[in-house]
Amino acid sequence: LNTLILSNNYLTDISPLTTNGLFISGADLDISNNYLDISDGSTTMNDISTLKGEGVNVTYEPQKGQPQPPYNLNIVSFSSTQITLQWEDGNNDWQYFAVARSTDDTNYTQIATTAILTYEDKGVVSGETYYYKVAAVNPIGYSDWTTSVSTTASDQ
Repeated sequence: LNTLILSNNYLTDISPLTTNGLFISGADLDISNNYLDISDGSTTMNDISTLKGEGVNVTYEPQKGQPQPPYNLNIVSFSSTQITLQWEDGNNDWQYFAVARSTDDTNYTQIATTAILTYEDKGVVSGETYYYKVAAVNPIGYSDWTTSVSTTASDQ
């Protein structure tokens, strides 16, 4: 290969690119703005050193970090059998969202993941109060969790 542009993707590992003979000397590889650990001594930096040793010009900074948390978490509807959540996210730096639920606003359990900005919890019991938080997730990790919202499952 002469040129390979892999910037702005979801790369977390470039070791498959270090296969001998993939690039010719003087080739260009752009892996910038991904989810790679480029700290000293990391596997990625060792792979970059290998590629540079083969004469490949590697561009690799900056890297993406943890996602920003979603905001404006709200309960948009509820009944005795279902609670529907909705939130906003203006960063687009996530792969999916994690939804956590609690009955005491202290001990939360992740109950779902979703790639959209809403979630319907159909596992509720009428009369029980539920608290919810949401976090954005990408290959680097979880964002901070939102502030909790709560409601009691009932037919209003």
